[in-house]
Amino acid sequence: MATTTHSPRLRRLSSATLRRTVVLGVAVALLGEALLALAIVHPRLTVLLVAPAAIAVLGLFLRLPLLSVASLLILTDSAFHESFFSIEAGALSIRLHELVLLGVLFVALVRPRRATWGGTAGGALAIFLGLLALSAALAFSVGRVELTDAVNWGRPFVLLLLFFAVVRLFPDATSAHRVLVTAAVIGSLTGVVALVAALNPGVGELLQDPGQQFVRSQEGLGLISRVRLPGLALAYGLFWFTIVQVGRAHGARRLLWAAVLAGQAVNIAVSFNRNMWVGLFIGLVLTLAISRGQVRYTVARGLAVGLAGLALMVLLAPHAPPGSPVTPLVDRAATLGDLQAVGESSSANDRRYEVERGWDAAVSHPVLGVGVGAAYGAHVADFTVQDRYVRLPRRFLHNQYLYLVLVAGVPGLVAFLAFLGSTLQRAWRRRERDPRVAACGVGLATIMLSAVVMLYFSVPDMTAAIGIISGAIVASTTGAGRELSLDPHASPGPG
Repeated sequence: MATTTHSPRLRRLSSATLRRTVVLGVAVALLGEALLALAIVHPRLTVLLVAPAAIAVLGLFLRLPLLSVASLLILTDSAFHESFFSIEAGALSIRLHELVLLGVLFVALVRPRRATWGGTAGGALAIFLGLLALSAALAFSVGRVELTDAVNWGRPFVLLLLFFAVVRLFPDATSAHRVLVTAAVIGSLTGVVALVAALNPGVGELLQDPGQQFVRSQEGLGLISRVRLPGLALAYGLFWFTIVQVGRAHGARRLLWAAVLAGQAVNIAVSFNRNMWVGLFIGLVLTLAISRGQVRYTVARGLAVGLAGLALMVLLAPHAPPGSPVTPLVDRAATLGDLQAVGESSSANDRRYEVERGWDAAVSHPVLGVGVGAAYGAHVADFTVQDRYVRLPRRFLHNQYLYLVLVAGVPGLVAFLAFLGSTLQRAWRRRERDPRVAACGVGLATIMLSAVVMLYFSVPDMTAAIGIISGAIVASTTGAGRELSLDPHASPGPG
C-alpha cells in the first residue's frame, strides 16, 4: 500500500530531476560552445575555456579519487613517456601529469578520508624532499646549476608526493587494495603494448622518447626489439603482489589475475633488463620465505613451470630459425652466467666511471651535495651537427644511492632510506595477517636492489610507482579496512 501511495510522488521527483539534468546539460553545452567561439576569435581568452574544464575535472576528482590516481598513472606509468602530453613554455614544458598531480594533491589536502601524513615514513619523505629543495636552491645561488636544469632534473622527485595522496585518500586496507589493483592492471596492459611494439617497429616509433629511448631496435637480435615503456615500473614493483592475488583467488577471478600476471611478465621480459631478472629471482626467494599455505604452493608451482619453460628455451634456442624472438631473450639471460664478461662490458665500465667522479663530488660536498641538475665531474659525448664530438656534463648517475648523496647530501640519503626502511618494516610485520602487503614490500625491496645499477629513484615512472606502493603499504597497515583472509575457501576480497 505504501508503495502505491508514494509511487506517483517518486515519479514526479524523477521527472523533475530528469528535466533539471537536461536543462543543466544544455546550458553547459551552450556555455562551452560560447567559450570555445571566444577562444577561437580571441586566443588570449583561451583561459575562459581551460578554467571551467579544470574545475569540472577537479570536481570529478573530488567525487572519484580513485579515478584521479588512475588518470595520473596512465600519464606516468603506461605507454606514454613523460613529455608525450606537454605544452612548451619557453625553456620549460608544462606536462599534463603534473597538472593532474596538483589536482590529486589538492583533493588529498582539502577532502582527506583520514588526516594523516603517513607517520614515520611520511616524515622521513618530507625531510628528504625539503633537503632536496634546499640543496637545489643553494646550488643555484652559488652558480653550480641553471634554474631550468634544477627544475627539469628535480621534477621527477615530485611524484613521490603520491605517497601522501594515497595515505590520505585511501587510508585503509580495502581502499588501498583498490589502488594497487588499478596499478597492477595498468602495468599488465602496458606489457601487451610493449610486446606489440617489440614486434612492430611502427608502433615502437610512435611511442619513442628521443631522450630515454624506450624502444631500441638496435638491441634486438631477431624479430624483437628492446622495449621499456613507463608501465614497466608498475609491472616490476607489483609482480609479487599479483602472484599473491593469483594464489588467493579462485575460479574465473584466478584466470583474470593470471592474465594480469602474464602481461607483467611479458613487460619485464621484453625490457631485457637483467637487473630486473635478477630482482625477480631474489623476490622469489623473499616471497617463498614470507608466504604460507596456498600462496606458497602457487609460487612454488609457478617456479617449477618457469624453470621448465626456461630449460625448454635454452634447449631449443640453438635450433630456432633465424630471427626467432626466443633467441635474444636466451642470449641476454646467458650473459648473467658470465660475470667476467658483464664486468668488462662497456656499460659496466661507464658505471665505474660515474661512481668514481660521483664519489669525489660526494666527498667534497657531503652535507647537501652538489644539487640536483648540477654537474659532478662526469661527462658524456654528444654528436653535433658539425660532425664533431663535444663533452657535455653528465647530470645523472646509475647508482641511485650515491646519486641521492649528490642531490641531497648524506642527510638526504639517510632520510630517503628511513622512508623506505620504515615502509618495509610495516610490510614485514604484516606478512602473517595480509600477504598482499608483504608482497608489496617485496616489490619495493627489488626496486631498491635494482637502484644500485639503474635510475630507479629519480625517473617519473619509478617515483610514481614508489609513491603508490609505499603509500598503499602504510595505509594498509594503519587503516581498519578488511584484510585478506588466510582461509583458502574465503572470498579473496575486492578486485
